[in-house]
Parts: sequence; structure tokens; C-alpha cells
Amino acid sequence: MRVILALAGLALLPTLLWLLRLWAMRLIVQRRRRPRHQNAGAGQLTVGPSGDGAFRVRSTINGAVIDLVIDTGASTTTLNVPTALRAGLEPERLNYDINISTANGNVPNAAADVTLTEIKIGPIHVTNLGAQVTRAPLDENLLGLDFLQSLESFEIRDGDLHMRQ
Repeated sequence: MRVILALAGLALLPTLLWLLRLWAMRLIVQRRRRPRHQNAGAGQLTVGPSGDGAFRVRSTINGAVIDLVIDTGASTTTLNVPTALRAGLEPERLNYDINISTANGNVPNAAADVTLTEIKIGPIHVTNLGAQVTRAPLDENLLGLDFLQSLESFEIRDGDLHMRQ
């Protein structure tokens, strides 16, 4: 009986090691994608790069907490359908009539215009920001140039993104 249990344990060992490796990799990815920003005074925010080099922020959009990647290559702030649903935008009722251009090519009728009633990132608060909801595959939500250009200033200095409202 002990021999059978020992053999069964040995047979399960590779599976357990594989599961442990998956768990560790998930923790590493989560840590790399963790938003890093701090208030730098009234109406000012400093964002450091996350472990993967991207600037990520934790925001509140229409009352829902949402992580965003700051993407200066995106002209418009863009949310995926699940996030739009969390933000109360009723994505099933939107008119997806906008063609979008991505690094992988053009996607016809993939996005719909929306207005974000409010978006807060630390001490920065923007109201009535035009944005888009996309049905195209989008793993992360994008904070685009439209948001950044609504600010008084933004710049990358000493490896950090500095925003001022």
C-alpha cells in the first residue's frame, strides 16, 4: 500500500510542479502590470513605469475602478466591452459604426463613441471625456491622447510621466 501511495505521489509531482510554476508566473505578470502612481501635489500626478515599461494607472470611471494603460499612440481613450459594462455604459445598446486602425490592421465597425461622465486618476478629475468602446479584442483598456491633451501639461521626465491639471 505504501508503495502504491509513493508511486501515485511521484506520478502527481510533475503536475504539482507545473501548477506551482503557473501560479508563480501569474504573480510575476500581476506585479509587472501593477499601476505605479503617486500624487505630486494639487492637480498633479507622477506615474512611474510598471515592470513591463508601460505607464499604468488605476482610475475611477463613472464610479467603477478600472486599470488603464497610458497609450500615447491611441488618439482616443478606449475601453473593452466588459469594462464598459462595469462603467455603466450599456455596451449592448451602442452603435458600433467606427472603423479602428490597430497595429494588426483595420477592423471595420469595431467601436462606438461614448462619453465618460467622469474619470479620476488620483487628484486629476476630468468630466465628459469622449471615448470609445470596442468590440475588437482588447486585453487592456487604453488611456489615450484625448485625456492627456485635456490636461494643462504632461511630460516624461527622468523616466516618469508627469501630469498636471
